[in-house]
Amino acid sequence: MEGQLQIQTLVSKACYNDTGMMTMNNSREYHTILAVGEKSTISDTQNKFTVIGCDSYGYIEAVDWEITGQGKCKEARKNASYACKQNSECYESPANNIAEGYLCGCKNGCKNGYRGNPYLSDSEGCKDINECGEGENVKKCVRCWYKLCDPACV
Repeated sequence: MEGQLQIQTLVSKACYNDTGMMTMNNSREYHTILAVGEKSTISDTQNKFTVIGCDSYGYIEAVDWEITGQGKCKEARKNASYACKQNSECYESPANNIAEGYLCGCKNGCKNGYRGNPYLSDSEGCKDINECGEGENVKKCVRCWYKLCDPACV
């Protein structure tokens, strides 16, 4: 079965004056749930997702998805449109019984942890974090300084 599906959601806006004070706010969290068959693709020419403004973010969230058409990680790395950016790793898709695809994730080892978006190479991409500088981890890192990679310390 082939076809197109159109989804329209309300526009959310937050406006600020020159001093940074909010003058209008009707921002809301919108969730649109789409469940179509076993496999649905997103067109790279037909879909439009737009977010405009300073400090404004919009996210598309998907469950059980993968990047297809490039093969698994080994083959995909050779492709010019390989999606995993700096400080990220390629993972075989857990849904690869449906198609041969891959996913990207920030590197996460016992010495080096990264957070961010593995599909972006700018300031929102995977950045090295200071695991010892967050909450209870400060105590844990001092105690485990020489035993990094011990499961009790990571």
